[in-house]
Amino acid sequence: MKEGSDKKRNRSLKKIESEARWVERIFQEFLNGTNREQIAKILNDNKVPKNDANLSGKTRSKWYNGTITDILKNPVYTGRAKYN
Repeated sequence: MKEGSDKKRNRSLKKIESEARWVERIFQEFLNGTNREQIAKILNDNKVPKNDANLSGKTRSKWYNGTITDILKNPVYTGRAKYN
């Protein structure tokens, strides 16, 4: 499940305010010229939890620039998502 949203059975998305504010911050920082590594550091310094599990099912607590890239390219967040 991606940060900031919750997929329901009817394939709609529900905004999770506590996570969405950080997704919005990621985009704002990026638009202000902050690089992905610096954004990850901001999130880690603020102890922002990740709503993400790796393949082993263990939750990762640290943000990385690759995760920031995934969020910045996510079609749900960029308005390009399509549902049939």
